[in-house]
Amino acid sequence: MFARILLSTAISLAAARAEIINLAFHYNGDTVYEFSERPSGGVVTNGSGGLRYWNNIFYDGGAGLRFKNHGLRNGDGKPKEVKLSVQAGYVGTSPIVGETLTDDHVLYKGWYGFRGGEFLEISNVPARFKQVGYKIILYTNSDNADRLMEYSLNDQSGSVKEEGNYSGELVEGKNIIVFHGLKGGKVVIKGNKNPEGLRSAINGLQLVTDNHAQFYTYHEEGTPEGKAWVRWECGGVVKTVKVLGPNGGVLHQSDQAMGSLLVDAAKAGQCKLVLQKAKGTYTIPVQKK
Repeated sequence: MFARILLSTAISLAAARAEIINLAFHYNGDTVYEFSERPSGGVVTNGSGGLRYWNNIFYDGGAGLRFKNHGLRNGDGKPKEVKLSVQAGYVGTSPIVGETLTDDHVLYKGWYGFRGGEFLEISNVPARFKQVGYKIILYTNSDNADRLMEYSLNDQSGSVKEEGNYSGELVEGKNIIVFHGLKGGKVVIKGNKNPEGLRSAINGLQLVTDNHAQFYTYHEEGTPEGKAWVRWECGGVVKTVKVLGPNGGVLHQSDQAMGSLLVDAAKAGQCKLVLQKAKGTYTIPVQKK
């Protein structure tokens, strides 16, 4: 059973020089506008922790389905040397209904499709990403229930079996897939191998350096009633990690850079992570719906 999680994909710790590059595919500029008009979700705004600039690629009136060496900007909006090349075969759009839906729903509205020899290439990955290591998060949904979509990234591979239109929950293996342990200056992402089969959808992606701290709530099958999990993933070496409850009481303290803690569900959304590293101490609120 997949753990249903709301990812804090990018809490920025300035002293640690954590970095992120955000990229979204759109059918046209309408959804680019909607990014700023919709309430904040967990990825597009909150999940970027201040590094909120998104590189928006759109088909109609934009770059199209096939282009080379499109320059990308970092999450702070500053130009980076990284380049994007795309050879896609299809652009799709999924319906989103209701004024209360978030900018994350907008992220899942448009998608580019890949199969066979079609590909997405990211080159000239910045030196900082390569030095500390990075991961790539693919956001994947074509609004088709039970659609199996395969993905490969260099020598890694994985698949997603989607549930249908994006429901508001991020579920690894159903609408996201994460490739870890990356160090190289170029990545090539491909979809389903069959050139005559269904295409694999990519709605957007993020390149995230491994020194980004994450602190989020999640629920999994078997969690006791009235309880919820909080998880921290700090990246790099830490001196002290503390999980604080709503009133500032210490629920956990260790030197473990990664771990989980079972807490009262009613209090999970009020927890904070206090992270002490060599260059300073940082307080990070938990990410929640």
